[in-house]
Amino acid sequence: MLIERASWLHLDRRPRETLRAVVERTLRDAILDGALRPGVRLPSSRALAGELGVSRGVTSEAYSQLEAQGFLVTRTKAAPVVARVSRPTRSPEPLEPVPPAPRYDFIPTTPDVTLFPSRRWTSTVLEVLRTAPAAFLDYGDPRGVRELQEVLADHIGRTRGVITDPSRVIVIQGAAQGIDLLGRLLVRAGLRRVVVEDPSLDSQPQRFRAHGLEVAGQRTDSEGSSSIVSAATPLSSRPRISSRPAPS
Repeated sequence: MLIERASWLHLDRRPRETLRAVVERTLRDAILDGALRPGVRLPSSRALAGELGVSRGVTSEAYSQLEAQGFLVTRTKAAPVVARVSRPTRSPEPLEPVPPAPRYDFIPTTPDVTLFPSRRWTSTVLEVLRTAPAAFLDYGDPRGVRELQEVLADHIGRTRGVITDPSRVIVIQGAAQGIDLLGRLLVRAGLRRVVVEDPSLDSQPQRFRAHGLEVAGQRTDSEGSSSIVSAATPLSSRPRISSRPAPS
C-alpha cells in the first residue's frame, strides 16, 4: 500500500525542537500507534517535503534516522517502507464474566436467527451482483426498486388479498420508519387519536405521540392478538377508522 499524500500528517512542534526531530517523532509515533502499519510505503522524501512545506534535507534526514532505528526499510530509488516493529502493548482490561444463557429467552422482538437462510441469501446476493447493471448500485427511487415493488405487490395480493398497484408500494427501512410515516400521514389527514395493542413496545406509542397524536391501548386476547390493529379519530368528528387483519 502506498500513501501518496501526507495531508494527514500534522506536525506539533515542541519548544526548541528542530524540524527534523518533529518529523522523525511524528512518523515514529504513527508507526508505534499502528496508524502506519508494516508494509505501508511512505511518500518519497521530496514528496513529503512538499506536503509539509519543509526542505528535502529535513525529510531525508528524518527517514535516515528512522531507518537506523529500525522503523523504516529503504532501498535505492524506492519509497521507504514501514518495517515490522514491536509495539508497546497495553494490559487488557479484565473482561466481565459472561452470564449463563437463560433456559428460556423471553426477550421481545428477538428473532431466532438460526432460521435465517444464510446460504440461500448469499447465493442470491452474488447472483444479483453478477447480473445487475451498474446503475443498480447507485441511489435509486426512495420508494424502493421497481422490481421489488412488483414482487411485494404480488405477494400481498396472494397472501393478504390486498390488490394494489406496485407504484403504491413503499419499501421502508423497518418498523420504526413505517410507524413514523404512518403518524405523519394520520396528522396530515386531520386525525388525532390512534389505538395500539396493549401490551406492546414502548417505542410505538412514543413515536405516535411525537407527532402530537393521542394514544389509547387495546387489550390483547389470550393468544396475544387484537382484533383492532389501529384506530384514528378525526379532529372534526367522533367516528373511528380501524383496520382488521385479512382472513387467512
